[in-house]
Amino acid sequence: MRAIHQLLQGNLSAAWALNPLTVVLLPFLAYGMASYAFFQIRGQHLPRVFLPAVSIRALCAVIILFGIARNIPVHPFDLLAPAGSVLR
Repeated sequence: MRAIHQLLQGNLSAAWALNPLTVVLLPFLAYGMASYAFFQIRGQHLPRVFLPAVSIRALCAVIILFGIARNIPVHPFDLLAPAGSVLR
């Protein structure tokens, strides 16, 4: 949520420092939301991208592993933690 807040404020570097995965995945979320809004307004979706089940499972695994890795307080995993929250 802090990364999204920083993005809404236009601070990309702070958002990246808080959660790089959110910044990377945000364009995909924005496209999905734009497609939904376009459907509500015009009755048509934007061109849909269908991913194989393996790709969706791999994305879920990346998200889960990122969440685990950023909570390991050992270098280099501590670089994934939000800036200023690393215990020293």
